[in-house]
Parts: sequence; structure tokens; C-alpha cells
Amino acid sequence: FGHARSLAAIPMTAGGRLLGVFSVYRTRVHPFNDRALELAQAFADQAAIAIENTRQISNMETRLDQAAATREVLDAIANARDDETPVFDAILGNARRLCDAPFAALVLGQASDDYQTMIAHHGAVQSTEEIYSEGRVPMDPAQSFAARAIIEKRPVHLPNMMDTDQYRAGVPNVVELCDRQGIRTNLFVPLIRDDEGIGCFIIFRHEVRPYTDEQITLVETFATQAVIALENVRQFRELRERLNREAATRDILQVINQSRDDEMPVFETILKKAIDLCGADAGALVLGTKSEMHQRIAISYGVSNSVLDIYERGEVSMNPEISLAAKAILTGEVVHVADMADTDGYRSGIPHFTTVVNDTGIRTNLFVPLKTQEGGEGALILFRKEVKPYRPDEIALIETFAAQASISLENVRQYRALQARTAEVQNLNASLEAKVKDQVAEIERMGRLKRFLPAAVADTVVSTGSEKMLQSHRALLGVLF
Repeated sequence: FGHARSLAAIPMTAGGRLLGVFSVYRTRVHPFNDRALELAQAFADQAAIAIENTRQISNMETRLDQAAATREVLDAIANARDDETPVFDAILGNARRLCDAPFAALVLGQASDDYQTMIAHHGAVQSTEEIYSEGRVPMDPAQSFAARAIIEKRPVHLPNMMDTDQYRAGVPNVVELCDRQGIRTNLFVPLIRDDEGIGCFIIFRHEVRPYTDEQITLVETFATQAVIALENVRQFRELRERLNREAATRDILQVINQSRDDEMPVFETILKKAIDLCGADAGALVLGTKSEMHQRIAISYGVSNSVLDIYERGEVSMNPEISLAAKAILTGEVVHVADMADTDGYRSGIPHFTTVVNDTGIRTNLFVPLKTQEGGEGALILFRKEVKPYRPDEIALIETFAAQASISLENVRQYRALQARTAEVQNLNASLEAKVKDQVAEIERMGRLKRFLPAAVADTVVSTGSEKMLQSHRALLGVLF
């Protein structure tokens, strides 16, 4: 190739590093003299300087881009107190651009989870979203490279996904990513919080082109920043929830203090706060005791008319075998149903089960009993139209609200009993006052009569309760001397 006969190869070096070779040749046998070699060496040195300058400029530009990206992400973290989405957008956009990748995504999942969840992505790859949204990526390191990165808490770099045991073994999601989407080079960097993997960054390429160490380090930095954003938002939300719950408790206690003779304002405040703070779609407070046959709704919000009609017709019994609210009331224990459609009551066709699910779309239910000294007297019920179980802290909050509703019931009962007793005492006092007044009048009348009549005659007049015999009248008298 080129028919070279005489050739000179001059190394190009910079800082003791070999950058390449500067070669010249002749097509005839004519060795290069020292002057020619010196000239070639000068050209080689100049080429090395140009290459090194270009490399340094490129590295500087890369560092400046990375510094700008870091500032953008930090600004997003500073401004995103209650929403991590802007931070994720900034991180994924910059990671995709600086790593020259068509797609970047963030998934969350821990070792104890069944599946991973994609919460953010940059670059439109619909099939990848579908794989995660349909729960087809398990938290199994043998079937998911992201799961391996999360559980092992280290980056997983795949120069070629088709050259992996998982692809050769036919793992469904790996095969689909390679064959359907044409993904080849992939990088998985875990998000680590308190020495536990909680998620993973995923950045892929369609060609076999491994990521550099600098790019991997950059994505690790982004992963650390994502954890900071998640933690900041979590702490802010917890603080806001705590403040909201404290405010709700103050409002309820104030209403309890102001509503001594009526529990309905307390029930109304409690139910509104419970629905709002727990993100429920509807709620109700039902009353019923073990001595009653049916439950009744004291107050409700967002409950459909079809459900209200069932209670109005007295079709919701106090039988714990067919009513979850009754079960909570009679056992005094919280009843939490993750999915009403997955219950024996729904499968057996009990009317209020089927109505709740089929007519209103309610799926997740929470029943918290109202307990007083007399026993269970009702239940606080929250409904969700999606299968989304309540968190332990939410259940604890509703238990507090139920206890406050019970306090209100007890206060109103005691207040009404006190009112009744007070009325009884007042009636008794009035009766005693009337009796004393009559006795005083009788004594005064007796005193007047005894001034003019013998004592026996006066007693007879008083004992009759009437003074008619002292009025003027005609009579036949017999007198014995």
C-alpha cells in the first residue's frame, strides 16, 4: 500500500506520553539524511503540541460544561423544596448531553421491593417506560442490571448488553431492550442513602461505545445530588405534614371546646381534616353500637348517593361477618383493606361491597373505630379510588382523630346528662319550694283560725283543705244541754 521503500517514523510525545507517530516515506530507496530527520522531528513536535493543545482545550471545555451542569443542578436543588422534578430534569438533561447518550432515566427501588419504578426520564423511548410501568423489571439482580447496581451499591457498566449472560439466557426485559430498542452500551449508577441503595440512574447508547471513567464519575456525582434532592424534599414534606397535622389537631380541639352540646361540628372538622391530610377521595363517619341492628351515617364527604341510600335504607348491618365497619366497631381494631375488590364480601356479592366498588370505583378503604367507655360507638372511614394502601403514619393520624371524635361523643353525652340532672334538680327544688310555701300558708291559716275557734274545730277545718264550712249557710242543729 503506497509502495514505500525508504521510511522514517518519528514519535509524537507530550509530557512523556506517546501521542502517536509522524511518518514520512519515499517510493524509492533513498534514505533520509539528518537534516530531513530533524525537519520531520520538528513537524512531529508541532503536531504533538497541536494535539495536546486541542486535548487540553477539550478537557477545559468539558470541565466548564460539567461545572455549569453542577451549578444548574445545585440551583435546582436550592429552589426545589417540595418537588424534586426540576432537579431530576436538570440532572437527566445534563447527564444525557455530557455523556452523549440518547436516553437517561431515574428509577427508584430498594432491596425489599418487588419491582422498580421509573419516576423521571429524558429522551422519548416509550417502550422503556412501558416495561417499568407494567411492573416487568423486578428487583432481582439476576434479571435486572439496575437491581444489581442498587443491591450491590456500585455502578454497572455494560459495553455491550448483548454480550451478557442475561441476554444469552433470554431474560425478557433484557432481550426486549436489546432486540426491540437496539440498546447496546448501558450504564447503571446507584443512588445510595444511609448505605442503602434506593434507586438507579440509567444511561444507554444504541451503539457499542463504552463510557469513559470521567463520564462514569460525573454520573456518580449526579446520583449523589439526586439523593440530596430526594432527602431535602422528603424532609420538607415531613415537616409540612407535621405542621399541618399539628394545626389540624389544634383546630379539632378548639371545636371540641366550643361544641359541648353538639358533636356534629367536631365530626365535620375531623372528617375534612382526615380526607385532606391523607389524600383520600371520600370519607364518612358512621355510628352504631353492639345493641343496634344497623349503622347510620352521621356525616360524609364525597360519598356517592348510591352508597348513602344503602345506609338510609338500613342495609348496612352491625354484623361483623358482612360489614367491615361493624368489625372495626365491635372489635375495637383498625380494619385496613388494600383493595375492596379483593375481599370475600365483594366476591360473594354483598350489596354494599359491590356498590362501593362497581358504582363508585372505591378500592382502598380504612376503618378506624370510635371507642368510648360504653364500647365501640362508630367508625371513621376513608376511601380511595385507587389501590393505594394507607401508610402507618396516616393510620396513626386517623386513630388520633377517631379518639378525638370519641372524646366529643363522651363530652356531649356527659353535658346532656348534666343538663338533664340539672333540670331534674331544678324541678325538684321548685316542687320543694311550692310544698314549703303551702305548709307556711297552712300554718298561717291555722294560727288565724285558732284565734277564734277551739283547737279541735280549727284542726278539722284545716284537715279538710278548705274553708267552705266557715262560710254562712243554713243547717238543722241539735243541741244538748
